[in-house]
Amino acid sequence: MNNVPIKNREKFLYALIGMFKIEDFYRAINEYFNFIQTFERLEFYDIVNFLKNAMTGIFHSKEDWTNVKKHSSNSLIEHEMREINRRTDIGCRWSNAGVYKFIKLLEINRHATHNFNQYFKQNRKPIVNLVQTHLYS
Repeated sequence: MNNVPIKNREKFLYALIGMFKIEDFYRAINEYFNFIQTFERLEFYDIVNFLKNAMTGIFHSKEDWTNVKKHSSNSLIEHEMREINRRTDIGCRWSNAGVYKFIKLLEINRHATHNFNQYFKQNRKPIVNLVQTHLYS
């Protein structure tokens, strides 16, 4: 919406949100085409191209559009996925295997804390208790 005046952006966004709430798949597609034509008349061709490219992902299939199952997540999962995205997209560059192990670690820690040591054995040397050691000079 870079070229759209700020005062007009809200009504375009509400129109787009309204399309996603239409239950009839073909009516929603028709409204989407009308939405694209609005931007063509305004000569916002970058928005037109974006909407046309996004169409196949939005209107994947009628079955997907009419799916009544609700999917949700909690903020903990969203936080974990955001952290994984942050580490894989910039900075650490985790491998796929590293991401898998990270998720496994989090899920086992959350759901199988009683078996945590069975899944993740310590490979380090045991920590020496400094109280029991004697320093010789």
